[in-house]
Amino acid sequence: MRHEHSFSKLGEQTTCMRDTLRFEAPLGVLGWVAERVVLKRYMQAFLESRNLKLKALLENR
Repeated sequence: MRHEHSFSKLGEQTTCMRDTLRFEAPLGVLGWVAERVVLKRYMQAFLESRNLKLKALLENR
C-alpha cells in the first residue's frame, strides 16, 4: 500500500489536498476479487470521511 498527499494553492486562503492511494491485495485471484468487490469502495469511503473530519478540524481553528 502506498498513500501520498499532494497540495496545491487555489487562492489566498484556499489549499487543495489530493490523496493518491495505491494498494494490492495478496492471494492472487482471490485478492484481486477482494480489491474490486470490497477494498476499493471501503478505502474511498474511509479517505473521504477522514478528509471531511480533517477539513472541519482545520477550518474551526
